[in-house]
This record gives sequence, C-alpha cells and structure tokens, in this order.
Amino acid sequence: MEPSEIRSSSEKDVLRDTIIVCLILLILNTVAYWQVSKNEFTNYDDDVYVTQNPNVLSGLSSKSIHWAFTSTHASNWHPLTWISHMIDIEMFGLNPGPHHVINLLFHIANSILLFLVFKIMTGALRRSAFVAILFAIHPLHVESVAWIAERKDVLCAFFWLAAMYAYVRYTRKPNTPRYILVLVFFTLGLFSKPMIVTLPFVFLLMDYWPLKRLNIEGKRLSSTEVEDDAEGRDVTENRLNRLLIEKIPFFMLTAASCVITFVAQKKGGAVLTLSAIPMTERIGNALLSYVGYLLKMVFPNDLSCFYPRPVVFPAWKVIGATLFLVLITVLSIKLAKKQRYIITGWLWYLGTLVPVIGLVQVGEQVMSDRYMYLPLVGIFVIISWGIPVIFKNLKNRKTVFGLAAIILVLIFTAMTWKQTSYWKDNISLFQHAIRVDPENYLAQNNLGLTMYERGRYAEAEQYFKNAISVSPKYFRAYNNLGLAFMNQEGKLVDAVKSFSNALKIKPDYIDAHCNMGLALARAGQFDDAIKHLLIALQLDSNNAFIRQSLQKVRMAKEKVATLSKKDEKQQHLKKITAADHNNIGVDLARKGKYKEALTHFNKALTLEPDNVNAMCNKGLVLMNNENQLDEAMNYYKKALKINPEYFEAHFNLGLAFIRRGDRDNAISHFSKALLVAPNNESARNSIKKMIAQLKAGK
Repeated sequence: MEPSEIRSSSEKDVLRDTIIVCLILLILNTVAYWQVSKNEFTNYDDDVYVTQNPNVLSGLSSKSIHWAFTSTHASNWHPLTWISHMIDIEMFGLNPGPHHVINLLFHIANSILLFLVFKIMTGALRRSAFVAILFAIHPLHVESVAWIAERKDVLCAFFWLAAMYAYVRYTRKPNTPRYILVLVFFTLGLFSKPMIVTLPFVFLLMDYWPLKRLNIEGKRLSSTEVEDDAEGRDVTENRLNRLLIEKIPFFMLTAASCVITFVAQKKGGAVLTLSAIPMTERIGNALLSYVGYLLKMVFPNDLSCFYPRPVVFPAWKVIGATLFLVLITVLSIKLAKKQRYIITGWLWYLGTLVPVIGLVQVGEQVMSDRYMYLPLVGIFVIISWGIPVIFKNLKNRKTVFGLAAIILVLIFTAMTWKQTSYWKDNISLFQHAIRVDPENYLAQNNLGLTMYERGRYAEAEQYFKNAISVSPKYFRAYNNLGLAFMNQEGKLVDAVKSFSNALKIKPDYIDAHCNMGLALARAGQFDDAIKHLLIALQLDSNNAFIRQSLQKVRMAKEKVATLSKKDEKQQHLKKITAADHNNIGVDLARKGKYKEALTHFNKALTLEPDNVNAMCNKGLVLMNNENQLDEAMNYYKKALKINPEYFEAHFNLGLAFIRRGDRDNAISHFSKALLVAPNNESARNSIKKMIAQLKAGK
C-alpha cells in the first residue's frame, strides 16, 4: 500500500490491515517453526549456555545475577542473555521444548516489530509487510530461532527493533524522555549481544531514508523524493554534524561494548591472532562472505550449522567478489538520488555485517547463518521497494506480484520447516552438516560427542578420528578422542597420548589438562596427574569439578601410598624367612642384645610355629633370666615333641635341669643328646665329662 493509499484510507482500515499482517506473521512463523517445541538440546553450545552451566542451572538469585554481569563465560559479555536462560530454568527446568518456544516467541515479536517499524517510518504497509514476511520465514534465520544457544540473537534483535521504533517516535517529536528510551533499548541490546553496536550507524541510514532527516545532496528535497514519507512532508536537510552529535552517547556505548567484547573474547581464546589467520586472508574471506551470504539468500539450500574454513581462497573468486561488491555499491550511489532505499538497504547489509564478517576473527567458522538475522533486512528492503519500481509498467502488476509473493512465501516456509527439522537433535543436525560437507570437522567431532554420551565409544572414536584427519590441529577432537579411549579397555596409553596432542596444540586447554590428570591418575602416575589438575585449576579457579577431581586424586594417592607401605611391609616379611629371623636373633644374642634377639625368634616362630631352632634359641635367651627358666624349658620340651632326636634341645634342657638342681633329668637328657650325636667327638667328650661330674656329686 502506497502513501497515497494510506492517506485515502480510513484509520480503521489501516488498523484492520495492520492486525491482519500481524496475524499472518504469527501464522507463518508458527507453521514454519512450531516443530522446535519438540526439539532437544544440542551439544553445540547449548551445554555451555544451559545444560552444563551451573550458574544458569542454579536459576535466578542474587549470586547468579552477579555472575551474569561479571562473567565472560563463553567468550562473551551478555548478562541479559544469561538472565533470560536463568528465567527459563526457573520456569521450565531442563525441558528443552519451552526453551525453544521462547526463542520462537521472540522471533515472532521481532517479525511484528520489524513490520511496525517500517510501516510507521514509510507508511507503505504492503512493502513493510513483505519485508517482515521474508524476515519471518527465510531459511537463513532458522539457526537463530531453532538453536537455544542463539537466544542472544533473537533477544538482541528484539531490543534493536524496539530501539528503532523508539527512535522513529523520537524523531517525530524530539524530547528527552523519548531520547532516553532509545538509549535504554540500545543498552539492553548491548546486554544481550554486542552485534547491536552497528545500530547508531543504522540510525544515520534511517535519517537519510526513510526519515529524510539527512540530505547529503545539499538541496531541497523534491516532491518525488518524499513520496515514501508517511505524511508527505517536504523535509529540509538537517546538518550532518547535528545528527552526529545526537548519536554521540550511542557511539560511546558502542566503543565501550567493543572493548568489553574484545577483552572477553580474547580472554576466552576465541579471537584468532594474525599469525593464525593473516589479514589478507581475512579480507579475502570477508569479500567472499558478503557475496556468499547473498547467494544463500537467493538459493538457501545446503545450509549448515557450521561452515569450515577452506584451505585456500582462490584469487579469482576474491577478485570476482570484489568487483561485484564495488559494482553494486557504485550503482547504489548513482541511484540514491531517486531511490534512496537502495543505498540505505545496501549499506545496512554491508555495515551491520562488519562485526562478524571475519576481519576480527572470532571462532573457526568462515560464515554463519545466524549472522544474517538482521543484516538481510537491508536486502529485503531493496527487494520490497525495488521490484515495484522495476516492474511499474507490468500489466496486472498487483495480481502478478501477489501470486509471485504467495509462491515465494510457500517455498521459503517449506524450506524453513525442513531446515528446522534438522535441529531436532544432535544426530539429525550433524549428520545433515556432514551430508552438506563430509569434511566438516566440527560436525564429525560433535557427532562423536553424541555417540560418546550414549556410551557408543568405538563409534565416537571413529568420528573423532575423522575430525582429526580433516583438521589435524583441531585440539578439541584430540581431547574427545582421549575420552573415548579412556572408556575402552586397554586404551589408557592412547588416551594419555591424545590429551598430550591436544595440549601441544593448545597448552592452556583446561579440559585437556583436567582429563590428562584423570587419565594419569588412573594409570597410577599421581604426581603428574596432580600437576595437570593444578594447571587446570589455575586456568579456571572457580571450576568445582576440577577442584573435586584434584581432591579425589590426592586422596587416591594417599590411599595407594598407605596400601603400598602395608604391602611392602608384608612383602618384606615374606621375603625374610623364619631361618633368616632365627639367624638374626642368634647374631643379636651373641652381641648381648637379648631383647632384640627375642623379637626375631618370635618372628621366626610366627612364620614357622614348628621351627625347633628358633624354639631352642629363644630358650637359651630366656635362660639368661632366672625368672624365665621354666618358660625356657617349655620351649625345649616343645622342640623335642616336634623332634625327639634334636641334640640342642636335649643338651640345653639338661643345662636347665642342672640349674634347677635336678641331676637325674639332667643326666637323662645329656645321655639322650649323646645318643643323638655319637659321632660328634667334642660333644661326646663334653657330655661324658658332665655326666661323670653329676654322678660323682651324688
């Protein structure tokens, strides 16, 4: 509907048409995306943002909110995004369906807001509606809606569009409260995702078209140049410096957000250095991506959750992309005098992509569908306002446009529905990504993680190896391969090697240090295990799992040490025989160390209760104490019960009887000793002499 149509229509008709468009947007979004309500969490950042994030899982509290505003977790500073996930946990727990539905509700709200913003700016209801419909159902937007971890995208877009709406109201009637409201929405957007930093530049584009606050041609606007203005006003130029001054608070917030974001991403290791990716390669990638996104907009097939960086960027492609972009830019500038929307839409597209086009490389992807959530609006504006101009002389224009629009909407809705289905679960998502590109190492890795989580370790191992074969420096795959090895019998050495490979590539990789520690502990190498866990804890001092793992390993080390000492003691006892203890006792007794000697004779008897040598030797030591004579004699008697022909027992018992004054028993045992050792001349002569003396003393 053109401005002239609006002026001739009643307010009631306009309200009716507005409500109808909003309902259409609601229905189209519901049809295209409702299946997300049955989708699961993925292991692609959903774990980082929700399912394995203890601060989010704890729900809303003063502690968790403080964490949201002070944390740079996931290499970003977006406190409002964290809080939105906490609210979801408070309301729905870990039921993934409602989390997905919240994303969808934000997308529906964004579609409606986008329509209202352009309608209030231009007064062109139908064209504004078409922009919003394309935004609602284009397959490139599936990633932002169907991925729970991209809550930051739809949340940021909501405040972006709310700020645009507030800005339009401010320009219609400038005052401080309205200006502050714009700043508030912009700030909330910064709290959601830093991509909104380009919004102040978009405000300047809006000043040029469709708000007509800026006239860079330096002349009074003609009647043809204000045809899209809702009130048909003849607008004169506002000086550029005045409009720039008006944006200073926004630029200041933008600068602060850029610094915070860079520091957060640098701290998290997400920002790749120039040595990793040279600036020439980044520029080439940026130029190719600008064109590549446009191709995906026209032909949104083979979309993937991750686009790996190619080995090389062919020079002819980079040159071709450069020429194409320069040509479009030059044409947009030339046509700006008559069709301002072209340069506005084109610069919207180019400018809003700057933070994520790869000049500052964050992450390993070469492109991402989610980055097109708002930049595509600029191209949709060119299409919606440009096609009616190009085909203004076409017969039955309204009918043709209507049918073409319906067909396009049906096609895009079906494609979006299909693309959304791939986000059902990990297997569906990453198998599709591998079909699109078999060398998608991230998809191979994450599919391996899925198999690992399901206990299918051999399959997981193969996927991790596939990822490594494609990207030999993909440290996460080495770490995950190590985990797969750890859970398979006989592959602990392979696990340690895999963790070591991960740490060679990324020495400050926390997970690999932690897992290496656990693997080494399992192998009994506790000192090295503790060393790796301490490094991991130093890198992430608030990580409770690492702290608990370190405590467990230390306890295991102490337990093993205690058992080792006990075992060593037992082994030592087993190695020193009863005969050894007896010999040690004899040696100690000769040195007059009777107490120590008795200890070894006792140990000998503990090991061998029937050791007659130890019995007799113990008896000899006991005989040194008159009070223990009876005990000594008992040991001799025990020895003789075991071996009645034991010479030493008879001889020593004879000596004991002499001390008791029992000559008869003494003679008896000496005689028996003589019978046992008849060939021992020295013993025989000594005993005969004793016997003769005993008999003579009678």
